[in-house]
Amino acid sequence: MKNIFKYTLLAFLSITMFSCDEDATEGKFGDNPESGWVDFNVATPATTLSAVATELIVPVQVNAPVNATDLTVNFALEEVLGGSPTQVIASSNRSVVIPAGQLGADIEFDIADLLTLVSNGITVEFDVVLTSTSRGSVSVGLADDSQVTRFRVSTPCPVNITDGATYVGTSSRDGGVVQDGYDVIITEVAPLTYMADVSWGPDFVAVLAGAAGFNGQFAAAITFTVDPVTGAVNIISGGSADGSDNSLALVYSISGSGTYDTCNDIFLLTIAEDGIFTNPVTGVEIIFQMP
Repeated sequence: MKNIFKYTLLAFLSITMFSCDEDATEGKFGDNPESGWVDFNVATPATTLSAVATELIVPVQVNAPVNATDLTVNFALEEVLGGSPTQVIASSNRSVVIPAGQLGADIEFDIADLLTLVSNGITVEFDVVLTSTSRGSVSVGLADDSQVTRFRVSTPCPVNITDGATYVGTSSRDGGVVQDGYDVIITEVAPLTYMADVSWGPDFVAVLAGAAGFNGQFAAAITFTVDPVTGAVNIISGGSADGSDNSLALVYSISGSGTYDTCNDIFLLTIAEDGIFTNPVTGVEIIFQMP
């Protein structure tokens, strides 16, 4: 009798667990192998276009056992910021066909000339939104909204460096951090030309040389330009031409280049030094970012 009760209880629990183990795909496939849903086949549902971009490709997939006939996926462009998406997208197509026998296709957009937007300081954001399909058994996403059916597109942000702003610096060499958390004051000395009072950190030389007596010396100030279209940074001068920033009165130079992320206000620079050490120091990676 105890065994009969035990087996009955186990059977009841099994039925209960099975009935609760439903998910958003429940009933999607059934007897129709062409039933399922579509979504964007991307790891990150957003991108920022380059100022010189000429095309944008966003992959779409159908999640179904088979796709025996052509499937048309319709989409729309929804304005988020900065005006109409047609300022960015030159293509008029608002649908893509996933061919029979395939489970994916690419939405391809022709990009309008973005240089005018960038030069005028205009940033445009919009969403590519999947709206419907040509097959009634294929939905857009699932009922739980867990699928990516909305893809955000942004144009580059304009250069907006605040004169006299204090950034936080990090310097590395050979993959290891030499100094981090130091203040860097960036001032504008001419249009799109800036000076950073410290580049690789006030104690960079002291750490590399293993001599604490150099702390606070060789700050390696740099002057650089920023290209408003590409975000490219070019260091036009740097170091100390008269040795005034160190007790040894050493004259040294800093050169290098990098990029400026206009949307996130982050500088990524690579510099080289000549004049302090016996051999030039190269491959120093520097990050300036707003705290």
